Amino acid sequence: MPYTMTRSSDGQMHISTVTDVQALRILRRALRLHADVAADKHHTVTITRTRLILDGEDTAERRTVLTLRPEPRAPRLTRTQYEDLARIRQAGTAARLRPDGRIGGMFCQVPSAAARRLLDRGLAVTADGDRVSIGIAGLLAAAAHEHPVRTTTPRGWHDPENGRLPTTRQHRRHPYQVPDFSSTAVCSCGFRAAADRRPFASTFARQHLEQVLRDALLTA
Repeated sequence: MPYTMTRSSDGQMHISTVTDVQALRILRRALRLHADVAADKHHTVTITRTRLILDGEDTAERRTVLTLRPEPRAPRLTRTQYEDLARIRQAGTAARLRPDGRIGGMFCQVPSAAARRLLDRGLAVTADGDRVSIGIAGLLAAAAHEHPVRTTTPRGWHDPENGRLPTTRQHRRHPYQVPDFSSTAVCSCGFRAAADRRPFASTFARQHLEQVLRDALLTA
């Protein structure tokens, strides 16, 4: 799966196309240089590197921003694909692509058909010959699979639970009812964030997802 890379520096912009392997190498080099990395819900990766350069007798700050946008975005993982990626991650440098198309190096090898789908979608990549690593798409898809964050549905207008009629001014379309438009962002990892309105809860959910995606990139 190719990536569209946009490089912005010194007011200039350059757009090119890179492969899965090249995108992973770019990310790893950025991490070695202590650059800031981020990803959004569309799995677009943003790498920001800030460095100081000499400007006469003073120093100036120069910022370079790389954006890696998948074309197209990889679909959601199935449970089997997630388990295959987990086995590749556990195998580490021992994960290898066999001549028959299987991914070996772990107790349970990945069958050739499943391995081909992982490689075609950029979820796994081969580098240094037959060595198999999890690609950027795989890192982000696995993190999103582990953190299915969502927002709860507001109750809206409803009858009072205590049975008492509200003493405030009645709504013309909802007489004798009380409003509740609060929502909570929840995730299977235990994350919870309540808000007065669902759009605010959606913001909390998005921030949580972006944080776990960023943490996933740091493991590349």
